[in-house]
Amino acid sequence: MKTHSLACALAALLLTGLVSRGADAASEWQKLKGAADWALLENDNIKAEALLLPAVEKAKQFGMMDRRYAETLRMLIQGAREVPDFATADSAVKQLLAVDAMRLGTNSTELAIDLLYEADVATRQEDFPRAQNALTQSSQIVEKSCGPLAPPMGFCYFTRGNFELPQKHFSAAETNYQKALELLEKSRMLGYYTDTNGPVTYQLTPAPEGIAGVALYKMAVCQRQEGNHAAAEASLQKSINIVKSKYGHWARLLVDPLLSLAEMEVEEGKLPEAEKAVKWALGALKSAPPTHPLNIEARELLDDIKAEKKKKSAAK
Repeated sequence: MKTHSLACALAALLLTGLVSRGADAASEWQKLKGAADWALLENDNIKAEALLLPAVEKAKQFGMMDRRYAETLRMLIQGAREVPDFATADSAVKQLLAVDAMRLGTNSTELAIDLLYEADVATRQEDFPRAQNALTQSSQIVEKSCGPLAPPMGFCYFTRGNFELPQKHFSAAETNYQKALELLEKSRMLGYYTDTNGPVTYQLTPAPEGIAGVALYKMAVCQRQEGNHAAAEASLQKSINIVKSKYGHWARLLVDPLLSLAEMEVEEGKLPEAEKAVKWALGALKSAPPTHPLNIEARELLDDIKAEKKKKSAAK
């Protein structure tokens, strides 16, 4: 009887230890994920990657079929794809698709979104055939499971725009960004989507407002290349308004459209407006190190504007 009681006590102690370790892992994962969320929002991708690598290892402890593992891999891809060495992002994409193959059906919208991550990473590696294949698979799944006007198709168009842009297919890229914006606006998405099997509850990062802001900025890049400067300026203003409304006056996502707008205003001789836009961008970059490429670009542009203002002042 005593032996039986001792065995029960030991089993209870072991179970308590396992539950405690599980709770500790969940707590540590949540802390890493929370810090990484903020780093991604601030476009601090190096910091995000450093936080997410151990977060992925923590998430593995929940089991590869646990949604938290896939969620953490997606976040790692978002951070690592912005780092020049794409090895980490590419490895994470392959792990994510392997997990999807085990836990999702072939017509899952969630799989379609993950294929877009593969297309994006492949595009950044200039592996355009692989990117094209992933885009085609993703679009086919969305059309079959949700229809051609379903909200996730907006993400397909956005990613296809990103695929066309580096190949300098500016007209095709602009068309895809425009289609993406129409669907994002029409769907009034709040960061979630639904597939035919019921609601999918994880949140996409960035939220559709962030994607719309980026799409408008990239559409402006296309419009400038095509010589349509009025349309480009209008797209940049919309981008700035959307991002500011969603993320605040000093959001890091504002930097690219602000600097692009400043460049256009310099070309038009609107130096005070250009200077204001650059200083706003520098404010949004306040937490970034001075060596950050965007910080360097912004300061060089500000120096050029000041030099041009001084030259004009001296000529009077």
